[in-house]
Amino acid sequence: MKNTVIKILSFFTSIIPIKYLIKITGINVIYPFYHIISDNPPKHIKHLYKIKSTNQFRKDLDFLSKYFQNTTEINTNLKTNKAQFNISFDDGLQECY
Repeated sequence: MKNTVIKILSFFTSIIPIKYLIKITGINVIYPFYHIISDNPPKHIKHLYKIKSTNQFRKDLDFLSKYFQNTTEINTNLKTNKAQFNISFDDGLQECY
């Protein structure tokens, strides 16, 4: 059931341009969160969730940079026509130390 709902929502978000989604929802700040990026998914992680490859991650960054402004701190007084994003990584994995 969950996968069906995700597929349906993905379909609609794929046909509605992102700038209209931002305008319709009024959400102008997003917080993409990545657990791990790897071209060789670790055995202890790969069964838990989908792991982005470095190429997929680059594509994500290209997309985010096209429609959003990267910020290290969300600034509501920032004068920009773009929505903002603040990317975050899970640093609790053994690969991070």
